[in-house]
Amino acid sequence: MKEWFSENKIPLTDETLRILDELGVEASGDMKELDDGEIDIVCSTLKKLLAKRFRKALDPTYNNSRRPSAPPLQHD
Repeated sequence: MKEWFSENKIPLTDETLRILDELGVEASGDMKELDDGEIDIVCSTLKKLLAKRFRKALDPTYNNSRRPSAPPLQHD
């Protein structure tokens, strides 16, 4: 699991590791099965930017689904 966090440029703190353990996460693949509330709990142990990275690493469509898309540029 440490490798997954390192690959995603997210430091794995003792607090984050403790929460993941409490949630029953034993391997990095287990994190894909966390629900939104559980992801929020893990993110509460991370700084804001790191929490965004964590969410994005779990769901590559995160930025597309959470942010409204910008209107297309119009060229006159």
